[in-house]
Amino acid sequence: MHMGWSVRSMSFPAIVRRGLSLPTEERSGFLKAYAALGWTDLVLRLRGFDGATRGIVPVSASAASKTLDSIDIEKVNQYVRWIKAAARYHVVRARCLHESLTLHRWLRQDDLPSELRIGVRMEDGALKAHAWVELFSQVVNDPPSAVAGFRPLNGLDGQAATWGTTVPSMQAFVVGRS
Repeated sequence: MHMGWSVRSMSFPAIVRRGLSLPTEERSGFLKAYAALGWTDLVLRLRGFDGATRGIVPVSASAASKTLDSIDIEKVNQYVRWIKAAARYHVVRARCLHESLTLHRWLRQDDLPSELRIGVRMEDGALKAHAWVELFSQVVNDPPSAVAGFRPLNGLDGQAATWGTTVPSMQAFVVGRS
């Protein structure tokens, strides 16, 4: 949801007035995303990654049989817009993990076979990490170039690590080898 304005150039009352001028569906979606990002941050702080992924709906048989043509792409894009907008204006510093966990949870609740991915890369001698969501092997909440340099974490079995209702310890993961 590109709103065409910057929080830095507006006073708080102006931001509130602008937000109230949004169409009802956009305003309610933004508020839903704002609340969800706050909840995700709280759970990450109190229960860690394992706690934040616990309860995510597993891929159902009906979700596994869906195709790209059978889903509402606009709804997925709408979720992404709401979450990105809420993250920009949130009191919590919502990062990619907050955004991706929230989106992944929403997509799974909508019976879509999304996958949460976490990747790493070396940058200026430091290990950097990034989280994103894929649907039918397509990144949905980032441009492909944003994740291109990251190597997705793999399980010890060599398969791409995905998170749903059961989350092994993060110590069980290694950087995938190409």
